[in-house]
Amino acid sequence: MDTHSEKTLHRRILYRPRSFIATARLEALLAIRRGDRLSPKIFIVGAQKAGTTSLFRDLANHPQIIAPVAKEVHQFDRHQMRPTENYLAHFPSLQDAKDRMRQVGAPVMTMDCTPYYLMHPDAAARISAFCPDAKIIMMLRDPCARAWSHYWHEVARGFETLEPEAAFAAEPDRIVKPHDRIGPGRQERFAHQHYSYCARSEYDVQISRWQALFRHDQLLYIATERYQSDPTAERDRIAAFLDIEPFARTQDQSKLNEGRYPAPAPALATWLDQRLHRSRERTHAMLGLDFAWPTWHG
Repeated sequence: MDTHSEKTLHRRILYRPRSFIATARLEALLAIRRGDRLSPKIFIVGAQKAGTTSLFRDLANHPQIIAPVAKEVHQFDRHQMRPTENYLAHFPSLQDAKDRMRQVGAPVMTMDCTPYYLMHPDAAARISAFCPDAKIIMMLRDPCARAWSHYWHEVARGFETLEPEAAFAAEPDRIVKPHDRIGPGRQERFAHQHYSYCARSEYDVQISRWQALFRHDQLLYIATERYQSDPTAERDRIAAFLDIEPFARTQDQSKLNEGRYPAPAPALATWLDQRLHRSRERTHAMLGLDFAWPTWHG
């Protein structure tokens, strides 16, 4: 077994028991949280590896927003068959919401932050049916940087065993028509969520589903790079979008879940840039925004 495979196997062995234990604890907690709950109106739907964890933290620190017990709930993608009562158990009780309203003297909300919603072919329609007046926030990172970070994220979790070039080359075979269907099998569902490196960076196709179901004033697009370089201005945009008081100016500005990994080989960086160029340009055109994503050189 080569060094890369040994490290990947070691990560997989360490990662999965922690994930199982965390899941078991969460399910036990949800079982005792049944009852009248505040339903989410804010949905942070992605993109994966675009800074949604930092955004979730920032919103959770706002006095008018009460966080759920877990960041990623997955009700409208992987767990669509879960009863609504189980889903709502993730969120604050109505009594807690009333208490917070008295404390802050303003309405309060809660949120669902699940990055896979953006990519999942059915999530937008499911959320629209559940909450027609939802506020949808999308964080969009440089597509090439996002895809590269996604690959290393899966390596760190023990889910990716291929070298970078092989993993990107294998994506079309692992996932057929990623924006249209997932497939019925467990392996197909797993591949769609974990191996969709370039597909998840094709923002134009994904955004079009949301624009077809939600009004313009229900959708907010945040450039990850701008959120990192000028968080105060971007938080002001979010506050205006959600109709809440401005965020505290002393808000924590550190990055969360920031990965550390090597730069891609020049040939692979060029390949990624060419692979995602058309989608990047279509995204700029359809949103009327210039995210200043450069030609990528790794």
